[in-house]
Amino acid sequence: MPDNEVKSERFEVPESPERNVYIINKFLGCDYTSSPSAVDENHSSSCINMIRYMPGKIRKRMGYENIATGSGTAYGIWKWDNDNYLVHIGERLYHIGRDESGDLDFSVITSGTDTTYSKIIKNVSNAEFVMPEKKYSYIRSGEEAIIFGNGDLFFYDGKDTLYESNEYDIYVPTVTISKKPEGGGTSYEAFNLLTPKFKESFYVDQESSTEIVFNLSYSDLDSIDKVSVMDSNGEWQEIQTYTADITNGKITFDTAPGQSPSEGEDNVIIEASKTFNGYYDRIANCRFAIAFGVNGNYDRLFISGNPDFPNFDWYSEKDNITYFPDTGYSTIGSDASPINGYAIVSNNLVTFKGDGSDRQTAIVRVGTIDSYGTPIFTITNSLQGSPVIAPETSIMAGIEPLFLTEQGIMAISANEVSGDQLMNSRSWYLNGKLLSEPHLEKAFAIRNGDFYMLFINGHVYILDTLQPIATVNAPYSTRQYATFYWENVPATCAISIDGVVYFGTADGEIMRFYTDADALSSYNDNGEAIYCRYDTADIDALLFFKVKTYRYFALRVFPAVHASIKIWALKHGIWELLKEDYDTLKYFSFRQVKFSTFTFSNDSGLKIVSSKLRLKKMDHVRFRIENDQLNEPLMLDQFGVEYTQSGNYKN
Repeated sequence: MPDNEVKSERFEVPESPERNVYIINKFLGCDYTSSPSAVDENHSSSCINMIRYMPGKIRKRMGYENIATGSGTAYGIWKWDNDNYLVHIGERLYHIGRDESGDLDFSVITSGTDTTYSKIIKNVSNAEFVMPEKKYSYIRSGEEAIIFGNGDLFFYDGKDTLYESNEYDIYVPTVTISKKPEGGGTSYEAFNLLTPKFKESFYVDQESSTEIVFNLSYSDLDSIDKVSVMDSNGEWQEIQTYTADITNGKITFDTAPGQSPSEGEDNVIIEASKTFNGYYDRIANCRFAIAFGVNGNYDRLFISGNPDFPNFDWYSEKDNITYFPDTGYSTIGSDASPINGYAIVSNNLVTFKGDGSDRQTAIVRVGTIDSYGTPIFTITNSLQGSPVIAPETSIMAGIEPLFLTEQGIMAISANEVSGDQLMNSRSWYLNGKLLSEPHLEKAFAIRNGDFYMLFINGHVYILDTLQPIATVNAPYSTRQYATFYWENVPATCAISIDGVVYFGTADGEIMRFYTDADALSSYNDNGEAIYCRYDTADIDALLFFKVKTYRYFALRVFPAVHASIKIWALKHGIWELLKEDYDTLKYFSFRQVKFSTFTFSNDSGLKIVSSKLRLKKMDHVRFRIENDQLNEPLMLDQFGVEYTQSGNYKN
């Protein structure tokens, strides 16, 4: 090579680091049980005040408004008819409805003064009904929360009985038929625990046609209430011409009623009252109930929760909840373990035992009729598992009953009733937070559409039964649900009425959740801003031990007339604000124009909020999406992050 010839060298340009992406296209709520590093991409390590918007997409929950305020703690809300509700607040029973002009009417129900609702007040000596403060003064039947009964309202104050329908009176049983004046006869019906009244029916034949003294089966009566005699035309006539001896339990007619006009047919009925100590309290002190019957029919009412009879339950007569026979009861397991709730699985009644003292924590019964026509409720199986701790959390939701135990929200499916399997967990994603709540025994639940909503300590834990998650490797169960967690819902009672959630507070306020997701006015809690957030899992990408540089993020959201968003990153343990956006999410609408946040954009399609990042030398990152503004919605569709990774991470 000549001395003046220069050697040519080739310059190699280093390749750019490969860019990777992390995408969330399905939002399934929170996972408070796993550590943030173990949460999968579809769950949030901290999700507050969000709810499913459509499957896999979430939005900020709507808020609530005050519709009425009473004096004392709100204990219960019940639907009366399509436009009227009853509320137990403090020592009063309130009516919520509309007056003739359509304005909201909120008033205390009093005896004889409310022409619309005075029909529910019966046998009350005081002018204004005073509800007891204790919550177990009412119980709930079936899936719809009511005070007592299937569509009829019964109130117990320990002294008088109040009930809804003019068509009903408390059933007075005929305990004896074909009775001779001197005694005997055939037992016919059992005493009714709801009333001291009973009847005895006498047959006067030719031999006893001159008898004037008629002996009842019981002495030391409270009273003789009514005496009826069949006349020669076969019609019953009430008479007053007799002398009552309540001490010895007999009456003496002024004139003998005579022989029955119809051979073999009773012709004298005596109605009397005798109080059996504690009979009424067996029912009045119960706290919960469920509709169940023979062959899966829901035609009887089973009730329990009496602290004096912890392992007893009682059931009403078929299609007659005003009649609880004193013989219609069952003892379930040991009295050391109280009955603590019910559920229906297929045609079976599952009775939960409370504290685990019994080996069985759920006992299964089936209803049949014996050869004498008597209903019998036979134990067919028992299940082991964690005992139910809150009776008011047992709700049929989706395809299975859900209930709260010491291990979280559990379920029993139909095939488990016929086998020996255990109850299955359905709240694994919530348990990390739910089980740390104090006083879980005070929790209560409702079903609102596809949502199972459990209320405790101002928080709401939600299972979305529309979104079951098949998780073969998850603890306890192969099926969980998408889950959500709300704050600032100070409910002491709640009910879902026609898809609208109402709740009461310790201050006697009745709140109603908004239902119009498109209205900006739906996004406040009685005038206060709702804070919501969604934290991603820890994003450590392909290899957790590699150094990452996070270069870009994008969030696609559903638009709103007025909305804003903040996006944060957790960088080496410190939250750093990445972006505040008050413009991108909005579009113009004459219907909801707000000049302080005016925009000329009329694009109502999905919006993308994005930004370049310079998060360098990190092994992982966590993002937070939040909104804390009054009357602003937030709806999430997808989230993505672009990053590169290089050498090994060094401390």
